[in-house]
Amino acid sequence: MSETTIYRLNYDFVQQNGHYLLISGSEQVPITSDELVRIQVNMLKANEIDRILPIEIEELDFQVKLYYNITGKKILSHRLREEKLTMPAFYQLLFQIALALEASEEYMLTENQFAIHEDFIFIGKDFKSIELLYLPIAELDEKPSLAEELRTLLFYLVGHVDELTGHGVQQLAKYLQSPNFNIKELKDKLQQLKTAEPAQSSLHTSGTVQPAKPAPKPEPTEQKPVAKPKPVPKPSQKPTPKLAPKAKQVPKKALNSEGDQEPTEKKKPSPIIIACLALLALAIVWRVYTTMASDSMFYISISLSLIIVAAAIYVAFIYDGKTEAVEAEVESEQNEQSGIKRLFSKDKHKEQDAETGSAAQDQAELVEPVATEAPVDAATYFQELENQTTLLSQPNATVLLDEDEGDDAAPAVAYLAVNRQGKTEKITISRDPFLIGRNAASVDYMEDSVGVSRTHLELIQTEQGYSIKDLGSKNGSKKNGEAMVAYKSYSLSHGDQVTIGKVDYTFQKD
Repeated sequence: MSETTIYRLNYDFVQQNGHYLLISGSEQVPITSDELVRIQVNMLKANEIDRILPIEIEELDFQVKLYYNITGKKILSHRLREEKLTMPAFYQLLFQIALALEASEEYMLTENQFAIHEDFIFIGKDFKSIELLYLPIAELDEKPSLAEELRTLLFYLVGHVDELTGHGVQQLAKYLQSPNFNIKELKDKLQQLKTAEPAQSSLHTSGTVQPAKPAPKPEPTEQKPVAKPKPVPKPSQKPTPKLAPKAKQVPKKALNSEGDQEPTEKKKPSPIIIACLALLALAIVWRVYTTMASDSMFYISISLSLIIVAAAIYVAFIYDGKTEAVEAEVESEQNEQSGIKRLFSKDKHKEQDAETGSAAQDQAELVEPVATEAPVDAATYFQELENQTTLLSQPNATVLLDEDEGDDAAPAVAYLAVNRQGKTEKITISRDPFLIGRNAASVDYMEDSVGVSRTHLELIQTEQGYSIKDLGSKNGSKKNGEAMVAYKSYSLSHGDQVTIGKVDYTFQKD
């Protein structure tokens, strides 16, 4: 039997005249009768409250167990593995939760005793039909506030939305951080977003323009021959003299003292300005992440931050910012000749300067004394050599290995073996968790046999080994021939047989 905890309370799933979620205390700290809020217990037992799981209470020796009927319902987190949320369904789901929280006041229930978590929200036929878990216990340890739980759920659901549109998510995340948060205003905001979303989608679809139909081609008609008009004699025209083309105007550019164009230079921005812009960009990136926190947004924010830092370093320290000088185009022959003469005169001066510089360098080299190494005395050399320490390695030296290095062994590989038409197929459990079902888009191994649900079975690796869980499948699962309770974890041992539909798997380890 595998139990997990919520708010330091154990929970499990049992099958007894229906499918139930069981909430109980531990053996050391059980739930006692004094911890229950009696007026809330009576309200829950006497009324069928919409969107709240029905409860049954078992009291024995002043110890209490709470049973919640979840027959025919599916856990939200498992349902989202099968299909993505659309934006209308996203707002509809949150709106139903807000309705349940608001209506609880009529039955003297408090908002902070709801378990707002994806593993304790149960879905019926669609996302409009939800039921929440209410705990009529006076004090719940380590329970976050309602706003914190709603905000965590909001970001979890965002990760399962097919395509995000609009700014509704940012508005909700910001409001859930407001000190003036209350359920009524949250419900009103969700109502507005829920009604506005279909209008936006219809606006996009209605905005498409249908292409105009091509006009029908006219049918060919018989054309009668038309008499050609007689040519009219043209008056005698004198040839017009051709005008010489106008000379193109060359834009005037800045020239230096020698008549050459000065190179244009772009001023390089200050490193302080670059650093400020980079910090501003980083602040914007992480501001967006705080409003839409998720694993994918975290990696996107890290990537953008690295790109911004690299760009800032490149612009501040590597990029030169100068542009090469562009020579002015001169069309007149005089400018070309003067430019050529000027070029030759420059080269001549450069050659003279180079010759003068080389001659001066040669003279300097002749004057500079040549450094020679002093002779080394043999006695001094061997005296210094005696003070040197040399480590010699032995070729056959024994090396001591660490005990941990010698004991490293390859971990056991777990897999499921199935016999198909006389041949054994091995299915390696390569992920954690490992899902089996007939929906190839949401499982790790597709089994399309009769009686298999879309997401049927889940294998989880634990500290003790592996466990298996039926995900609320329609036809159920069996372990070693015994029916498994949906959502309840069962430990697996080597050689255990698991049956889903009409297929038998054998759990093995190598």
